[in-house]
Parts: sequence; structure tokens; C-alpha cells
Amino acid sequence: MAFLFWGRKKNKAEKNKEKELSIDSSLNNAKNEINVPIIDNKIVQREENIPKKEFDFSDANDDQIEAIKATGGPVLIIAGPGTGKTHTLVQRALYLILERGVKPEQILMATFTEKAAKELVTRISNKLAEHNIPVNINEMYIGTFHSICLRIIKEHLEYSRIKKNFRTLDDFDQKYIVYQNIGQFKQIKVFSDAITEKYAWDQTKQICFYVNNLTEELVDIEKLKASEKLSHVALGNIIEKYNQIMEERNFLDFSRIQTEAYWLMKQHPEVLEKVREKIQYLMIDEYQDTNYIQEQLVFLLAGDKQNICVVGDDDQGLYRFRGATIRNILEFPEKFPEGKCKIVKLTRNYRSN
Repeated sequence: MAFLFWGRKKNKAEKNKEKELSIDSSLNNAKNEINVPIIDNKIVQREENIPKKEFDFSDANDDQIEAIKATGGPVLIIAGPGTGKTHTLVQRALYLILERGVKPEQILMATFTEKAAKELVTRISNKLAEHNIPVNINEMYIGTFHSICLRIIKEHLEYSRIKKNFRTLDDFDQKYIVYQNIGQFKQIKVFSDAITEKYAWDQTKQICFYVNNLTEELVDIEKLKASEKLSHVALGNIIEKYNQIMEERNFLDFSRIQTEAYWLMKQHPEVLEKVREKIQYLMIDEYQDTNYIQEQLVFLLAGDKQNICVVGDDDQGLYRFRGATIRNILEFPEKFPEGKCKIVKLTRNYRSN
């Protein structure tokens, strides 16, 4: 008689043990085949085995690439119309974010028109979306000098002379407020030594002209009032009266937005420190059109790091009527020790045939 002997039925613990051995064997084979480490029974790809994707300069020419890669310290980019300066600025911002690990909100980009600012925002946000980089574009300091300064004021309003619910004035609003109060200005004893116009509206325009220009030049009104020239004394008293009216009504005119932000940071080191912690890199478009207060703001914000990149054409000044001086771009390299400022010229014109 033949007997058939069936193997002893394996219990649950033995089955689990065999399963673990089978997994270990598979993982060891995988380790030997692809040479990757095993952590907690998981195959982990070595980072050094993944080739780093090269930065896409997006058809930038050699001069543009040089400007894009120049990220440390002061940089002057000379770029005339049609040389692709906006493209260069956008790519430089991306390079800082993707290659240098800079957070988008640590970059300030200032230009002179809302249209140009919106174009920068659109291009950069689209590029970041292509690289799956989540960012709230509103956290980036991209805009005109005035919009950026207004944001700084609002973020630190408790340190400012401006009260909550203040009102900003455009050019006409400013003139109308002065016109309404022209009687107060005429009461200044030496008023006629500075204001030579005969009619009230013309006097108003002359007052606003002096107030705006002297304010943006950061002229000390106490020194004006102490001057031996009666016209200077008159201007000092006129500006003092103007400031009093603005403060009483909680108004902020266009020209004072920048000076208000400047003095806010200058007189409150804790505010300046916070702003500098946020903003690590500055890029200024159309630098040839900047005036004195804007130049002072740039260097104040940059601090000792001096990560300032200015772009402009040394042969034009469309905004000179606002007090812009081409001297700012011509003398920019001289603001630093010799050889520290990198100068890049974009010479290829994409608009010409």
C-alpha cells in the first residue's frame, strides 16, 4: 500500500516570514542592479544620479546671458530701445529664483509706468507657472517707484505721520487743495519774493512746482528758512505751510509718496531692517529716468549687500520733466569701489532690419 504524505500546513507566522524574505530578496536584487540605497524597505534614488537640468536662457544672446548670470553685487546694463532689456530682466529674475535659490518675494523690480510693471508681472508669473513654482505674485515688489513706496508706507503705517484712511492726491487734486488755501500762503511775509505770478491759479501751479521739486530733492526746509536770501526763506515757509495743510487733512500727494517712504525707513531703523530682510535683490528699469529721491531709495534699500542691477539707456531721458537726471546712470559705477560694478552692454537691436 502506498501512502501519500502531505507537508505540514504552514501557519500564518511562517507565511509572513517567507513573504518578508521574498521582499528582501527583491530589494537586494534591485539594489545590486541599479545601485541605489535601501531605506526602510524602500528604493531611494540618489540625488547625485539625477543630472541637473540646465537653465533655459530662452534664446538670449551672449550679452544678455552675461547680464542674466551677473547676480552678485552692483550691475549696470546699458540697453537701448529694441535690445531685449525686458526679456533680460525677466530671465534674470528667473535665474535668481531657479539657480540661486532666491525667493520670488525677495526681489524688487521697479519701473516707471504701470503698463511696464504689468508686463513684468505677467511674464514672470507665466514663467514661474511653467516651472510649477507656486507664488503669490502680489508678494513680489514689482511696480512703479510710487506703488512700491506706497506699499511700504501701508505695511508700516504705525511708524508714519500718515494716519489710517489717508487720501492720496493726484496732480489736479494737489493743485486744487493749494488753490483753496491760497489765502494762507499769501499771508507769508516774503511770499512775493518766491512766487512771482499774478493770478491765483498761476500762483498755485508755481507753488506746487517748487514744493514737488524741493521735496523730492530732500531739501531741508529749516536751512531754507535760515537762508539770507528772501526767496529761499519764502520757499521754506511755503513748504512748511503746505506740509501743515497736508498733515491736518491726512493727505499724501504724488511727490511725497517717495519721500514719506524714505524718511519712514531712514528715521526708523527697525522698519528699514525689516524691509531689507524682505528685499534682497533690486532691479531698476529705465534708470536714466530716475531722480534724486529714487536714487536715494535704491541705495537705502540695498544696504551693504549692494545687490543692485540697474538697466537703462545713457542716451535718453523721457521723464526729465519729472526731475530725472541722466547723471544717475552715468555716475552709477562711481558709487562703488573701482572694478566692483559689472557693466554689460546689450548691443544687438532686434527691432532693426
